[in-house]
Amino acid sequence: MQERTNRETRRRSKVVQVFPSEASLTRPVGAVLCEQDDEWSGSRYFSEEKISELYEDRPKPEPPTEERSEELRLVAD
Repeated sequence: MQERTNRETRRRSKVVQVFPSEASLTRPVGAVLCEQDDEWSGSRYFSEEKISELYEDRPKPEPPTEERSEELRLVAD
């Protein structure tokens, strides 16, 4: 997957040959990555039923205690 993305990026950059700024390089690379994201978001390798089977037997997580919530708030800041 990554090799295909790299090849496509190289192919598009050969057309331009010289990039006058970092932003001018970011645009074609971003376009390749956006296209790749669109392609991957439309495909699914596991059905929802199979994924839900994986999580059926797992216990539901308990909400954090008040002390743990405060600790997490401090770490987040």
